[in-house]
Amino acid sequence: QQLCRPSFAGCRIPAKMVRSKIVPAHRPAGRLTALAAAAAAAYAALTLALGRTSSTAADGSVDAFALGFRLAPLSPAVAAGRMASAVQRRAEVELEAPPSDAELSGEAQGDPRPYSRRLPKRDIPGTTSWARKHLHEEAYRFKPITQELIARGMSLDEITFVLNRRGSELRPLLWRPPMGLPVFKRQKVRTMLQRTIGDDGIRLHKKLRPKFLPPKAAGARYPELMAETYAEVPPLGWQNDKKALPDSAAEEPAQEEEAVAAEEAEEAEDSQEERCRPPLVITELFVRKLCKPITQELIARGMSLDEITFALNRRGSELRHLLWRPNLGLPVFKRQKIRTMLQRTIGDDGIRLHKKLRPKFLPPNAPGARYQELLGDVYAEVPPLGWQNDKKALPEEQATTAPEAEEAGEAEASEE
Repeated sequence: QQLCRPSFAGCRIPAKMVRSKIVPAHRPAGRLTALAAAAAAAYAALTLALGRTSSTAADGSVDAFALGFRLAPLSPAVAAGRMASAVQRRAEVELEAPPSDAELSGEAQGDPRPYSRRLPKRDIPGTTSWARKHLHEEAYRFKPITQELIARGMSLDEITFVLNRRGSELRPLLWRPPMGLPVFKRQKVRTMLQRTIGDDGIRLHKKLRPKFLPPKAAGARYPELMAETYAEVPPLGWQNDKKALPDSAAEEPAQEEEAVAAEEAEEAEDSQEERCRPPLVITELFVRKLCKPITQELIARGMSLDEITFALNRRGSELRHLLWRPNLGLPVFKRQKIRTMLQRTIGDDGIRLHKKLRPKFLPPNAPGARYQELLGDVYAEVPPLGWQNDKKALPEEQATTAPEAEEAGEAEASEE
């Protein structure tokens, strides 16, 4: 080590040590050969010791006690003798037959693993599935009642009313009945019908009658799942003492065949027109065909648009089911609705009905009024001649002598 000069008395600062490279020392080849020879000699001594142990094991020597019996390999004869003795001992023991399935099922009744399986959520109180399970059971408790009411063609409001009339009787069937009244609310009945499946596999809420359609109305546009209703048509000639006309008064076969052929031709033309039209136009065409006889009769009487609207609203409950999408409230027929219906309807003469409306500022059936060209002319009823004399017409015989009688009466009056 090289020491630096002391910076001050009594202290020496050691110099920085120089790094030295360590060169590994290689073992000579002769030393490796000696190690290999020593290992071989040790292996040979161990083999001799194991041989002595196997030969002196029966005499109980010290080497056998120290090294153990399992260190020496067994001879094939000894191994075969041990195997034969083991097989002989096993043959002496008689094995029992396993129990049958019936015995096992009788000993372990119920669930063999009661704690290893997981409970479904519908059986865990407080879960959504548990509440849904109780609501489904509640809906099916009411199934015999609701199914009968729907078979009678009732609407949702009518079913709610009927159930509330029997509220005190049906209250125990509810899962969690309300504290007060009403017992059944409209939304409650709807959800019950949505959860209930009928005998035909269709949920009951799809068979409800719309509230804007009357019950059992012939020709009403009910849903497809509802049963159709037909009107009771009286027999022919029911006006004549409500009896059918005799056979002699029936139409001739030729005329009947011609009428049937004409009707079939008209139906074929209408069906061909309906195929080329979209669904909305088809439904409007259906409405026009149903309402055309009524509106055409009112226009023939010389009514205005407001008068036709008033007349149809007076029969709103009767004609409501003829509409495609009727209003939920009142009025059933609005002014704009009647106008569009008349614009879409073509009369028997090929002219649209709205062109025959009487203007509302002109009186009905007024002779001399400036009606439209399409409206028929109106003539006043002129009384016959001589209606002033006791409001009766003179006979034809006195018609010619009347002037002479008047002249004679004037002459006599002048002479007097």
